[in-house]
Amino acid sequence: MSEQWMNPAIWGGAQWLVAAILVLVVLALAVVIHRLISVVRSEMTRKRERPVLRPSLRPDLYPPQEGEGREAAGEKPTPSPDRDQ
Repeated sequence: MSEQWMNPAIWGGAQWLVAAILVLVVLALAVVIHRLISVVRSEMTRKRERPVLRPSLRPDLYPPQEGEGREAAGEKPTPSPDRDQ
C-alpha cells in the first residue's frame, strides 16, 4: 500500500484528487495562520488613538459660553440641593 502512495506514476484519478485537496487545505491553513499572526502583531505594537470629537461634545475642554446650553433654550437651570437651604 505504501508503495502505491510513494510512486505518483501509478496514481489514479482519486489519488490525484485527494492529493490536490490536501495541498489546498494545507495552503489555506498557512494563509489563515499568517493573517492571524500579522493581526496580533499589529494590535500589540499599535497605539490606540483617541477619537477626535467635535468641540460641542467635549465639555471638559470647551465649557459652554454665555448664551449657550439650557439658558439659551429658555430653560432655567436646576438648583443644586445645597443651595436650597
